[in-house]
Amino acid sequence: MLNLYYDREIWTINLHEEADHESGSSDSLIPNDDIWYTAQGKYGAALPEDFPSYDEMEKHYMEKTQHQDMEFLGVRDEFEATGRHLDSFYFQDLALGNHTFDAYPWLERDSYTVYLTYFKESSDGTYRKVRQESVRVDKDPAVYGAEVTVLHPKGLTCEEGWYTTGTSPEACEQGTKIPISPLQIQADGKCVFRGVSSHLYIYMKRDTFQLNYLDVNEQGESTVLYTEEVTYRDDVTLEYVPDAEAGHQNDRFTGWYLSPALAAAGTPLGGFRMPSDDVSVYAGWTSADCTVQFDVRADDAEITEAPADQSVRAGECAEKPDDPERAGYIFLGWFEEPSEKAEDTDGGIPDTRAVWDFGRPVEHDLTLYAGWLPERDTQYTIRHMNAESEEPFYEETGTGNSGDRIVIQPLDPSDPAYPDGAETDAEQQFAVLEKEGLENIYTIIYKEKEVSVPEEPEVPEEPEVSEEPEAPEEPETPEEPEVPEQPEIPEEPGIPDTGDRLHVAGRLIMAAVAAGAGWVVLLCVRRIYAKLVNTKRR
Repeated sequence: MLNLYYDREIWTINLHEEADHESGSSDSLIPNDDIWYTAQGKYGAALPEDFPSYDEMEKHYMEKTQHQDMEFLGVRDEFEATGRHLDSFYFQDLALGNHTFDAYPWLERDSYTVYLTYFKESSDGTYRKVRQESVRVDKDPAVYGAEVTVLHPKGLTCEEGWYTTGTSPEACEQGTKIPISPLQIQADGKCVFRGVSSHLYIYMKRDTFQLNYLDVNEQGESTVLYTEEVTYRDDVTLEYVPDAEAGHQNDRFTGWYLSPALAAAGTPLGGFRMPSDDVSVYAGWTSADCTVQFDVRADDAEITEAPADQSVRAGECAEKPDDPERAGYIFLGWFEEPSEKAEDTDGGIPDTRAVWDFGRPVEHDLTLYAGWLPERDTQYTIRHMNAESEEPFYEETGTGNSGDRIVIQPLDPSDPAYPDGAETDAEQQFAVLEKEGLENIYTIIYKEKEVSVPEEPEVPEEPEVSEEPEAPEEPETPEEPEVPEQPEIPEEPGIPDTGDRLHVAGRLIMAAVAAGAGWVVLLCVRRIYAKLVNTKRR
């Protein structure tokens, strides 16, 4: 066994002092051996802890430069005036080459830096820092104000955004937010900021993009079914479901796809996050297969063979299965709706359902229910009889199966067969049919209705009439001398005296009593009665 051990490459970084340009118009430098700082490390190692910071580099080089109006922009190599961000990852890549980086100070005359910081709107309405960059201007922005043109990152927009500016990051953070005017936004999407200082904070909102729902027909023509505006980086759930329009009546919608080709065999989209561009999704369709199920409405043990389910292409017809057989029942057909009582019993409600037509196309999943009519095995009779008669005056007959429950109840008084002047004590009851037995004959007895004479109301007792005080006896009148009898004068013709005055008086007395006239009326009648008696005696 042979073990091989490899050591990591060593990288070196040299910070040189300021070098001269090859010419006034060239960015290339003339290398020198004047080294201020050297650092070394193995591949993948971090920079030493004492590696100079940006501020330390700026201080060192600006103190040693011999030129006026210079600005330190960072470090660069000897060939290109491009700032280098010095970290361990940079030197890892460098170690694959010559393992050494000679860095020189990048000093520029008569230019100033404006630092740009971009903030992006989050889904919760807050803003977070997403990007930093810098631009060079000819004049000091803190004195003259700078004009900066920026192109916002893709997916973001300056519309309805704002900005702050100042001489430091702290000044921008604490400064007043200035709304971005539509006049600042150019036709190409760039945004112009005028009069800014050395630091500029730009707060950008998420842009919105179109989400188009398309349908492609057999000729390859696309139709826009629906369009919505979606904000950049928002979640798209694809909840819109199209109706089966022309050409898709017998199809089933399968989902949304990124291309028509994927709609035929690909997996539908479950959702996605809105990118920084318009998106079109395409409807997928497949020929719908409908399932036709047969419910025999009975236990499997009762049926000879239950029909199997059928898979039918939408718009086509199902195949009529063989009629099932069930002992004691007649098969009526297949129905769309179930019924607990499919038979038309005597006096019952008939089954008005329509039998399914197997020449009718199936448009959706379908369940057909068997209809059954029980075969009758017994009869019953309800006899209505008068109590005094041995023969019924009315009979009801019906058929059923043994074990069925039937209702036995008297005739309604409004029934023409109901006997006049009769009544019955019988009430509604239920009975269970017996097969071919005498128990299936039921009798209801009616009897003559008893007529009761209403009692006369009691006449209240009359108050007792107090006796009149006895009149004092009149003195006897001396007898008058007898008058000789005169010849009888014939009575004048008139109303004959029938002698019925007493009868009339009696009737008056009864009328007075019935009218409740009281004892006063009775006294008056009594006196009239006395006069009538005297008159009759005469």
